[in-house]
Parts: sequence; structure tokens; C-alpha cells
Amino acid sequence: MAVVESVGCNKFGLFHLLSNILRLLYHHSTAFASICHELGHFFCRHLPPPYQDDSNWWKMRRPNWKTREFEAEIVSYIICERYGVGNKSWDYLSRVLGDSETIPEDISIERIFKAANEVERMLKEDLDPKSCLLYNADKSFNPNRSLD
Repeated sequence: MAVVESVGCNKFGLFHLLSNILRLLYHHSTAFASICHELGHFFCRHLPPPYQDDSNWWKMRRPNWKTREFEAEIVSYIICERYGVGNKSWDYLSRVLGDSETIPEDISIERIFKAANEVERMLKEDLDPKSCLLYNADKSFNPNRSLD
């Protein structure tokens, strides 16, 4: 108790401080898991290509909603587990699957793991914009251009 009093807060102030820290950490882990989920959609190729051309470099997949959500959430789960980030993937997946006792038949295990590897690569490496997917597909893409 002497340490708490020496920093100028009572036990209730310390509780309030700790609860705010826990709330902040919870929101950061939720945000991280959400970003991983959305990147899962991108790397599982559920989204249309950033631009259209005739090269057919982006083969978009358009499985049903349950499959798309299942794949993206599994990507998020894999990354969060690898990095020790708390997540609510199982809660979300149980809502996605509803009363069904089986996972969607048309999921792509290959795409899930490729997507998880791409997200993890983004986290581990200091990536050069010229090595990114867009630059390799479109040499006119300028990663240094102004967004104004």
C-alpha cells in the first residue's frame, strides 16, 4: 500500500488506472485481430483486384459468405495465436456457422495458410514497396506518390 500512496493515488485510483490499461489492451488486441481478418479476406482473394487489366494476375475467389468469413477468421486466429494476441475467433466462428456442425466444404486450406504467411511476412519484415503485389503487377504503381 505504501507504493500506491507514494505515487499519489489510493487503491481505487490504482484500480481505475489498471482497468483503463486492460481496456486499452483489449481494444488493441481486438483491432489487431480485425486487421488480420480483413487482410485474410484480401490474401484469400475474396476481394476484387485493385485495378483491372487483361493480364489476369489476380484470380479472385468468390465463395459463399460463410466460407469467406470462415477463411478470413481462421487467418486472424492463426496470426493472433502465433503472436500471443487474445482473440474471440471461436465466438465469431460459432456465430458464422450457426446451427451447422460442420465447417464449409469449399474452404481452401492452401489459401488460408498462404494468406496467414503473407500477413506474418508483413509483420516480420521491413518490406520494400517495390516488392509488393501491386508494384509487381503494375510497374506504373508509385508507392511514393502523394495521396492528396
